[in-house]
Amino acid sequence: MFVKLQDKYRDQGLIFLGISVDDDAPSLQTYAGRMKMNYPVLVGAEHEEVQEAYGPMVGNPTTMLIGRDGSICTKYMGAQSLERFESDIKALL
Repeated sequence: MFVKLQDKYRDQGLIFLGISVDDDAPSLQTYAGRMKMNYPVLVGAEHEEVQEAYGPMVGNPTTMLIGRDGSICTKYMGAQSLERFESDIKALL
């Protein structure tokens, strides 16, 4: 879903950034390749500053929409629908 949204809204300034807080780099690279992820994915494992900056990520997945000013606009815990993400993204663009 994020790959599709990245393709659709890239030219309007949307940038997805994945952060894995529990995978090592080789596992994450394999997964990103298999899923054909078209956006960067960072290794957050053993980087507590990620959790400190964005709060506890207790739902799997945790997704945040961050505005152009760097503030968290929306935080989702758990899976959401494409329609929900797209509606919220359009409101920010």
